Amino acid sequence: HLSKLQRHGIVYGDVVKQGLKWLMTRQNEEGSFDAGDLADAVASLALVEAYGLTGSNLFKESAFLALESVARSRPRSPREFFWKGLVLRRGEIAGGPTAHAEHPTNEGRDPFTWTMKALRTKNCPSPLTDLPADSEALFATTLGQFVADGPGGESWKRWGTSLRNQLLKTTKESPTDCRSGSWSAPSLRARLRRTGFNTLAAEIYYRYANVLAGGL
Repeated sequence: HLSKLQRHGIVYGDVVKQGLKWLMTRQNEEGSFDAGDLADAVASLALVEAYGLTGSNLFKESAFLALESVARSRPRSPREFFWKGLVLRRGEIAGGPTAHAEHPTNEGRDPFTWTMKALRTKNCPSPLTDLPADSEALFATTLGQFVADGPGGESWKRWGTSLRNQLLKTTKESPTDCRSGSWSAPSLRARLRRTGFNTLAAEIYYRYANVLAGGL
């Protein structure tokens, strides 16, 4: 978010805005970031979400360019399908151009929702008793559970509540530690990665049902 909320003297919105501007400087004329399809999709999601949640013209052109670039490409792995599908779905909600309708499944269902429901069924998540080491899988499973069950579903409520409790219990919390608010990992890069994905998972619980009225 781009609010003026701050912690330890750091204004959240300023940090997020700087990161988004940095991404925009790395974007080429075709809308990609020349970082590989998977990394491009994750970067595109950041810009599309920024525009979708703020409506700021600062991000509009870059977000739509990124969205069009993702829509033109074809996923080559389940991970690419997941991230590209998420970009396209968020782009639809933001009112951007999308090629979503050009990629129906054989059964005529929306491919992103179908994949999320399949992911939820495959993983059959039960209430969490500990955070998994693979934070990207945690985010994907949480999103699949939300899409499949909805914000009012009993299965989602059990999963979401246990997720929140585990995230709050395991995050570092110290006013004098610069790592406060992150999750432990063996290296700085791993810590940033885990914290990023855990934060995305937390957003599903705290944001989607409220800000997007349960939509994704």
